[in-house]
Amino acid sequence: MRFAKAGKLTDGSFFDVVVKAVPPLVSSNPGYQSHFAYIRNGVARTMSQLNKPFNKPNPNNIRQGESVAKNLHMMNTVKTPPDGYMGQINMYSDANQKLVETLFEFRFEKSDKPGELVDDKEMLFKMAFVDFDKDRRQSSTESFCVNADQLEIDITDIDLAKTQNKHPDTEEPYLFIPGLLEEMDGRFLEVDVRNVTCNGRDGGYSLKVTGTTVGFLCDNPEKYDEYFWARKYNEKTGLWTYKPDGLKTCKDCFHNRKPEQRCHGPTEWNVKRDGSIVEDLSSAGKEWQFYPEHPTASDYTRCETCKHDDPPCYSVQKCQQNVMREYNNPYVNPWKRSLQLSFSKPSFEVTYGLGCQNIDGKEYKAPLVETCDRNFVFTCSTWRCVQPPHPIHNPITTTNP
Repeated sequence: MRFAKAGKLTDGSFFDVVVKAVPPLVSSNPGYQSHFAYIRNGVARTMSQLNKPFNKPNPNNIRQGESVAKNLHMMNTVKTPPDGYMGQINMYSDANQKLVETLFEFRFEKSDKPGELVDDKEMLFKMAFVDFDKDRRQSSTESFCVNADQLEIDITDIDLAKTQNKHPDTEEPYLFIPGLLEEMDGRFLEVDVRNVTCNGRDGGYSLKVTGTTVGFLCDNPEKYDEYFWARKYNEKTGLWTYKPDGLKTCKDCFHNRKPEQRCHGPTEWNVKRDGSIVEDLSSAGKEWQFYPEHPTASDYTRCETCKHDDPPCYSVQKCQQNVMREYNNPYVNPWKRSLQLSFSKPSFEVTYGLGCQNIDGKEYKAPLVETCDRNFVFTCSTWRCVQPPHPIHNPITTTNP
């Protein structure tokens, strides 16, 4: 896939982002697999079947019993020409294969000279790899791996990497890795720096990331800053300010499918002898359990003394109302399931992995019937290495097959 004119270089010229699946070296590896590449690969939100000739489905690629209308990506729009902020790759596996890993090469090429890598010493070439999660049935597992020697800074020494993770002029982080370089809740991503390469060979290091929580199509990214700290540059102070943005709530995701019934928290709480509160999860809406970030029952009880907290609240009743509103509409912080990586060269390789297992837990009972397909989403963001420290965000805008 070629994402044409994905961004600009410091001289004002454009570059493309090119993504290629690397053929496997062994015959036992089937290589890249997807049943829905014809409707899901490309720029997220724009790969509509109505956007001809950009995406004319090949009937030979459609499985028996499937239809284009049934599998059309819900986030797609009918905008022509297509544009968007995120690139997307669809992958397929089944419970017989268990795990399919595909090596992809990413290249930043000059738009006016296809095939020629860019050469811009004043730019940091960043990629955001986002939305690593599982399906509701938890039969699918998404993973990502990159060899550490391709990154802009060394991550084999975590403490040293933390001290070196900001550009001296712009103060922009080279890497954003929740649970590793950021002091964040690590339950959303399993992150591991391994002393082997992505293909398991000795003599190198790799960063392996696996999604651990359930995600939905509606919490997929639509723009870059939804998934990372929103950056604002103050002209007067010359400083950057950061604040979280882009929360995805349960009711937003299910706004047209009885959100009140699906998203409410447990209606029954049990108080133990020691005073601790246990929620009866069976009394919650069916989707509530998949949105882990919300107030707790203990937060509600703390409202009784909130006037004495720092900062104090003005009304116990108002505090309780706010807690219950958020409790019955939980949310996810999407950037906690995402990575931002700076690469030392404008050409690099990453490995996407898709695990698949039978949901009934009985191995090989119906491995070909239990199929998994997931979308891997990414975007580029290039930043100047020199003053002034203003970001040049380059959303992926167009794609050519």
